[in-house]
Amino acid sequence: MKKNQIGQQDHKYGKYVFLYVQLTVQFLVSLSMPKLQLPTVTLLCADCVDVRRAIAVVEHCKTLADFGAVKVLSHLPANYPVIPISPLTSLVMYSVWMLTESHKYIDTDHVLVVQRDGWILNPDKWEPEWLQYDYLAPVFNQGAIVTGK
Repeated sequence: MKKNQIGQQDHKYGKYVFLYVQLTVQFLVSLSMPKLQLPTVTLLCADCVDVRRAIAVVEHCKTLADFGAVKVLSHLPANYPVIPISPLTSLVMYSVWMLTESHKYIDTDHVLVVQRDGWILNPDKWEPEWLQYDYLAPVFNQGAIVTGK
């Protein structure tokens, strides 16, 4: 069996099982709290690699919050309302597209961008004051090296 980027063994369905377990646990936790009401937020996910996982993330987020709009964008076919875009075949293409094109798909005052590996995790930590800021993002250490240890 080959090893992935962080030195763990890849299994044929391993990443899907892991995602399913994570989303199931988070969904069960969400049942005990009311949904967030975010009418001024567009939930946006652009994915040209694995649109099924992107859709799973979007659907998970929709169990936790009601958004003003929800957009899944991809060039890949899906049994889901996907807005077609040109293929984004690299991280650079994705980044440039996000900075130059994504605004065309935002119908509200704010946007929450989710990805196959990044979604709403702790909705109970939401603070309405965050909508007063122009940009929110997690702390990012540009010099960090991921070793998988």
